Amino acid sequence: MISLLQGLGGLALIVFGVRSLQAALVTLFGDRLDVWISRVTRGRLVAAGTGAVVATIAPSSTTMSLLTISMIQGQQITLRRALAVMLGTCVGMTVAIYLVALNLGEHAAILFVAGLPLSLTHRGTRTAGLGSFIMAIGFVFLGIEILSQGTQALSALGSGGGIAAFTADPWLLLVLGMGAAVLLQSSTATLALVIGLVVSGALTVEAAVPLVLGANVGVSVTTLLAGWQDPHARRLGCGLILIRIVPAIAGTALLAAFGLPAAYLLGDAWTIAAAHTAFNLVALFLGLAVLGPVARLAESMIPTRSTEQEIPIDERWVDEPTVALAQTKREIAAIAARVSRMLDAFWVALKRQDELACADLEVHEQDLDRHYRFIKHFLARQMTSELTTEQAVVRLAHLRFVGDLESVADIIERNLVPVVRKKIRRGLRFSDEGWAELQQFHELVMENIELASAAFVEDNIDLANRLLRHKKKVRDVEIQLRVRHFERLREGARETLETTELHLEILSHLKRINDLVSGVAYAVLESRGLHTHGLQLIDDARRGQVTAPMEVAPQT
Repeated sequence: MISLLQGLGGLALIVFGVRSLQAALVTLFGDRLDVWISRVTRGRLVAAGTGAVVATIAPSSTTMSLLTISMIQGQQITLRRALAVMLGTCVGMTVAIYLVALNLGEHAAILFVAGLPLSLTHRGTRTAGLGSFIMAIGFVFLGIEILSQGTQALSALGSGGGIAAFTADPWLLLVLGMGAAVLLQSSTATLALVIGLVVSGALTVEAAVPLVLGANVGVSVTTLLAGWQDPHARRLGCGLILIRIVPAIAGTALLAAFGLPAAYLLGDAWTIAAAHTAFNLVALFLGLAVLGPVARLAESMIPTRSTEQEIPIDERWVDEPTVALAQTKREIAAIAARVSRMLDAFWVALKRQDELACADLEVHEQDLDRHYRFIKHFLARQMTSELTTEQAVVRLAHLRFVGDLESVADIIERNLVPVVRKKIRRGLRFSDEGWAELQQFHELVMENIELASAAFVEDNIDLANRLLRHKKKVRDVEIQLRVRHFERLREGARETLETTELHLEILSHLKRINDLVSGVAYAVLESRGLHTHGLQLIDDARRGQVTAPMEVAPQT
């Protein structure tokens, strides 16, 4: 029993290392990795090569899946190129298995010693990400070592014939490999587990190869599940499964009929790594040959749902500025209404302490991301030099307002939703006075969002000026509410002391939201020629001039 628990502990350490690897990659590369990939993936061969290179440097199939799904949702790459990237990624991931096969568990301490100073000295930087990356690899190696030592009990069972009979069916092993990869959400962790079982003698190499094939299909299932809410992402997952299930079934059928030739037994872990590489190379070449038909089949299998309709902008009018700008105005107004509902939903979640509402807000923000990107890309196709000055100002106003709305949604999802979760987790309650003040401030900001949307749609000078007056009013109210809050703090009210961090966070984030949406007033005034800064910038850009940054006199 102790040996079995030790084996499970090694497995847990492997999974923890893989998850830590994903988090380290986010810190190391930030939000730029998807931009780099989208820029260089211009053909199927280049896309596959890019995926292989990135996965070799950053061996995390889950991270690459989420990254590719994000690019599809943002329409940065097509389904065919996304499939090529993921097929290349799977090839690049095989390098990590060779490192696992080297059995470096006894040297994991070296990686911990090298990575810990980096991760502690420069927290939140790329240096910290590099340190965490090195330590995560060390956790995986150490987990393999512990797993190999802890599976002696399984090895003894295997010698008794129980497991040997259980692992005699390669088709069953194929299904088990798929299930393990889906459960662990990582092909690296699954194959590390298989290697550990083989090295310990609990599993034969012949039985391990079908598990390898199943794990490779299972990781494609995780891609499908990760993007299930978006039809574009589901098509990517289905396409990968369609491509990779064929060599998996063919390989399992060959193993069932002929077994594994002794000439190909390189020795335990190396045979598993070689089988993993061979499968992914076959899947890559097969996939590149049938990318078009598979993409069309996936698109026919998963049509766009009625609740997730494509943005109703007809791209045929992209060269007709008047019609194009009318379409984008309509869609931006719809986005403004959705953002307003998001802010209202935040307040309901805060009031009811509703964790499920927080999750809904995050999903809602992800769905809006695709709309933002589509509209910005559509507007970006209209070069300023092809428009009249008035049209260029309107286009600039649309880009500005949709960008501000995107920032507002990000604030709600990244800043305000965590406030709700903190309140729920800590079991806090605002004082009656503090709650009433927050509610008053929230209602003021909601009014300004509606006012900003109306000023944008109507292109109304009076509404724009009213919005600017309200912006100042909100700023003054925010200062007054902070003063009142500090007065209650000085009085030592318990509820105020407990919630002061959350109270001030909400005030700050709501004020930022108000400042963002109020910016549309300047765009409206510029479109009517009453605010000339934007006009001057456009004229300078057309003449090839760049306005110099304002010089700030040094303080004395």
